[in-house]
Amino acid sequence: MSRTLRATGSGGIDFDSFLSSNAATGEIRTTHDARVLILTAETLLALADAVRDRLGDAVGEVMYGAGHAWGRQRFAEFAAEAEEGDAVLYHMRNMGLDEFKERFNDQLVRGGWGTFAIEERFEVVVVHVSNSAFHEMVSSKDRRYADFFAGFLAGFFSELIGVTLDAAQIAGFDEPREPCVFVLADEKIVAPVRAWLGGGKGTEEILALLEAKEYEKTPPKAQN
Repeated sequence: MSRTLRATGSGGIDFDSFLSSNAATGEIRTTHDARVLILTAETLLALADAVRDRLGDAVGEVMYGAGHAWGRQRFAEFAAEAEEGDAVLYHMRNMGLDEFKERFNDQLVRGGWGTFAIEERFEVVVVHVSNSAFHEMVSSKDRRYADFFAGFLAGFFSELIGVTLDAAQIAGFDEPREPCVFVLADEKIVAPVRAWLGGGKGTEEILALLEAKEYEKTPPKAQN
């Protein structure tokens, strides 16, 4: 026996068309037939804490890698959904940027990850994420956990444009309600961004350095 999970309140996403549950098997599946397991924030953070206790600073790399794999998976679902609607993806130049933004925003909203805005500046893509449940979970715990979301964006957009991208968060580290800002670009650009962050540079300073193409010079070393 199967029944749909209905959204409550007014507006928002109609989960009737996205999630279904089967009381006989205990399964919840998406419209793409991907099985879903609902975890609380406490469960996810307990897992991340256990990894951090074992690996120390390497937890950031692990979280980034996990997010990257998830982003690639979500792109496959995004592509399938676009094709079902007779749309072609943005990098194939037959899907307009506005339509892409709307569809991608729906993906984040449906997953409870917040809402986003995207802009192309200099040689990077700047992604703004607001009302992120994940950010609210990790902001008071460990900055390195935020690498999961950066990995997701890098994985998704790398699949989208067919070029390997790196990603780093440059704003929204401390306050749970503060919007997050990420930069996506080639690794040769993002590596200096991480160094600037480690050296104490702020968001506007980093954007100014990107505009001036300071990444073409020797990347600065992070301060201890």
